Amino acid sequence: MALYHTHRPQQFSDLIGQDHIRTTLLNALTSGTVGHAYLFSGPPGLGKTTTARLLAKAVNCKEVVGSRYTGVGTKKDSDTSPNTKYLIPNTDSEPCNTCPTCIAITKGNALDVLEIDAASNRGIDEIRGLREHIKFPPSVCAKKVIIIDEVHMLTKEAFNALLKTLEEPPIHCMFILATTEPHKVPATILSRMQQFNFIRATEAMLADHIMAIAKTEKKKIDADSAALLASLAEGSFRDAVMLFDQVSSGVQSVDSDRIRAVIGLSSITEIQRFFGALEKCNRTDALAVVDDFFESGGDPGVFIAQALGEARKRLRLVDTSHAVAWINGLIHSLGQLKSSPSPRLPLELFIAEQTATHQADDTPQIDTITPPAPETAHADHTVNTPRVVMKDPVDKKIPIAIQSTPTPQLSDESWHTLIRSLRDKNASLAALLEGSHIVSAIDGKATIAVSFAFHKNKIASKTNLPLVEAAITQIAGSPYIVECIIDPSYVKKRESQEYPDLVDEAVAIFEGA
Repeated sequence: MALYHTHRPQQFSDLIGQDHIRTTLLNALTSGTVGHAYLFSGPPGLGKTTTARLLAKAVNCKEVVGSRYTGVGTKKDSDTSPNTKYLIPNTDSEPCNTCPTCIAITKGNALDVLEIDAASNRGIDEIRGLREHIKFPPSVCAKKVIIIDEVHMLTKEAFNALLKTLEEPPIHCMFILATTEPHKVPATILSRMQQFNFIRATEAMLADHIMAIAKTEKKKIDADSAALLASLAEGSFRDAVMLFDQVSSGVQSVDSDRIRAVIGLSSITEIQRFFGALEKCNRTDALAVVDDFFESGGDPGVFIAQALGEARKRLRLVDTSHAVAWINGLIHSLGQLKSSPSPRLPLELFIAEQTATHQADDTPQIDTITPPAPETAHADHTVNTPRVVMKDPVDKKIPIAIQSTPTPQLSDESWHTLIRSLRDKNASLAALLEGSHIVSAIDGKATIAVSFAFHKNKIASKTNLPLVEAAITQIAGSPYIVECIIDPSYVKKRESQEYPDLVDEAVAIFEGA
């Protein structure tokens, strides 16, 4: 049997991280004020169904309720049934787990405790059958308990059929609904029940829980390994226990190396090396990390999830604009995995995009120099013609359009100023623009060249293009429209400028051979 079944809480005191729920339910049981309908909501794996079963045991346990009957003469005046069953308040509200009722509920074969999966029983016919079922009194237990899991999956008609029953249920019946998406439950249903929200566990809670289970199972795990599993569980007790069950299968000791090997994780060192390469715009090193991960049989989704976790940590420690760009890019890559023809492609595009950042700062600058005005009486009427000075010779293979000079209002320096101004508004757009260059800006029309169709489509989108046009208009002082073109030759030009000595060194080597 799976460990998460074996170690399922059997008493309210076993619930971890849900003190607000445990205390409220125990108080209701002790005072005899248990409600007729509850809604347990929260993320998966936090104990919603488990708590529902505990409550079902508590209201039916012979040790908690004492006698199943109140005796002659204590029947409420409003009741017409001569054999109505009542709960008796008891100071000890924990189920005993030893009486026949508790044992039957634990095993899941209690006749009067009905568990329904709304995902597969979501229609009005199922709810009509349920309404007929609850008309009859319980056969063995003190109360019939109806547990409906994933209740948000019910159809609108099914909810309407359930509404009247929840509003005025039979005295011998109790409803406990569970859902991971409470916003999909109609307000009319919510208003007729008590709602408890289950919260995610902290990593410290999960790590302690894993170590406690390991001790019970007589297996060894160090604190760092337990913390690693806890971080992967993302606040879910069930996921944490399942992960421990997976990595501890067939061994008596679990360490970080085994966890990474079984689950397919990259090492912390490699993740840090990956981000170090991104910071330095070292595309080769970043791709090498990804290649090593794939060659070891790693899953791209796992790598992106690990990278996102590291990027979130760096969001508080390093330059925010970089971390935001990384997170946006990784989330976009994660979304592309399902439709990508190659599992590596989204990551490779992310690396290409991020390593293009700031490289425009290393390209040759085109300075616009205005000669001094002649010292004449009519100097105010002299028109100064801009003179273009190239810091580096222009490659003859580059098209003439690419060699055109930006206007004084949109020099290279102004272009970088524009990109910096966009980082706070849209970091991912700024990152894309840093891999581009301004071709021309004439008569209110600016042309931007990029290297890839993906970059062009992103910049020219309905969301991003107005931001670029507004920024150019603000810097130039007059309205501009923007056209984005693809210029693959710009990549070759930029690479030759980034590594100008490589060709000379290669020639020297082969001449000497």
